Amino acid sequence: MNYQDLYLLIKIVECGSFSQAARRLGMSTSTLSRRIQNLESSVGSRLIRRSARHLSLTQAGSLLFQRSQALYNELENISLSVEQEVDSPSGELTITAPIGLSAQVLDNWFFCFMDAYPNIALKLNLVNKQIDLKQEGIDVAFRIGNQAVQDWVVRTLFSSTYSLVAATELLTRLPEISHPDELHQLPLLAARSLSTWQLTHQNGELFVIDVSGRLLVDEMSTLLKAIKRGMGVSLMPDYMLPENLADAGLTRLLPAWKAPEKPVQMLYSDRQYIPRKVRVFIESILQQCVHYQPNR
Repeated sequence: MNYQDLYLLIKIVECGSFSQAARRLGMSTSTLSRRIQNLESSVGSRLIRRSARHLSLTQAGSLLFQRSQALYNELENISLSVEQEVDSPSGELTITAPIGLSAQVLDNWFFCFMDAYPNIALKLNLVNKQIDLKQEGIDVAFRIGNQAVQDWVVRTLFSSTYSLVAATELLTRLPEISHPDELHQLPLLAARSLSTWQLTHQNGELFVIDVSGRLLVDEMSTLLKAIKRGMGVSLMPDYMLPENLADAGLTRLLPAWKAPEKPVQMLYSDRQYIPRKVRVFIESILQQCVHYQPNR
């Protein structure tokens, strides 16, 4: 069966006559009539009864029309929506990211994207735990640390560096330390995801400490509040810290010792057709992260 001829049958029925359908389709009535005859031959049954003033479908023609019209209408709607998406991307995007990373870095990138694409709505799923990206209907995910998700593309945006920090006022009341093995003398605070501190000196010496301090918390912003309040020392991602530590009443400890950097990564589904709304979002994030410099 020639499915283009089937489309012609649908248009004849919708227009009510061969002549009107021929005008709408931009072909001659004789050509249209011949194409329908070809369709009838391929089906093996008469589809249309014609008289000088009347057109009606046979039982086979009626069945074929009813079954195929909805399918062609759906194809036309799909084609129209794709054309509209190319001209002006629209719809919803579901994004997931860690809470602190979003608050300190990603929020501004999200808002700039929304300014540029007012017809796209963002649904932000901000959580500090790993979630099932497919089950939650995630379009784009942001995660910290090397990720490997089957059938998902992983793009590294920047490296997250870390610093030992404390309130400057607190340090005036504590013994001065010069080596990580003296950290046990200080009140320690930790994020649950950073409860083991691995520190490497410039000379290559490695020191590892499992922190069981006064505060263990999931959210980095809460941890930073506790540090500023003078409750203790902690290892913090530099993107969470203010650009000028001194103005914020904070001080870095043991600057010659560094924690391993972790990549901040963007993930999206690896598929042949990436919806334009997803593609323009990815492009927007990549453009903005080029100019981003984490505080170090």
